[in-house]
Amino acid sequence: TNLVAGSVLDEGVWDKRIENNVKFTTDLVKAYKGQYRGIILLGHSVRNGYMKGVYTGLKNIREPVLYIHGDGHNWEVKQPFKEDGWDNFWDIQVDQGGHAPPIKLTFRGLDHEAPLVVENEHQFLFGDMFLIDRRGGLYPHALRKASD
Repeated sequence: TNLVAGSVLDEGVWDKRIENNVKFTTDLVKAYKGQYRGIILLGHSVRNGYMKGVYTGLKNIREPVLYIHGDGHNWEVKQPFKEDGWDNFWDIQVDQGGHAPPIKLTFRGLDHEAPLVVENEHQFLFGDMFLIDRRGGLYPHALRKASD
């Protein structure tokens, strides 16, 4: 279920939707345990109820987890659960569409002798599994928010 930002018309329906999304996510991860080397979650926005639920359900897995979303429309990488001991989870907020090229995400293959390598300031390595390339960052014509 897509949780696009905007007005919440019914808190109960919204909370149930988040609860269902958390259950769906955690059930899938548990069902395929041992069959994945990393997890990528794609979302439209950050929803604290969803993130707390995912944290509770997945905090003991060792594989890297990326949550990629566009909530704030500016590039940002955080590790919101690092202080709680889960340092393999990254919250990655991408730039607003039209202000930057799409990110390029590279997964490390099964050949462990070919590590992913960061080659410039627009590339970010997560664990030893995922490499995100911002492909030059913002377009020259992109308008920045006043808070930037």
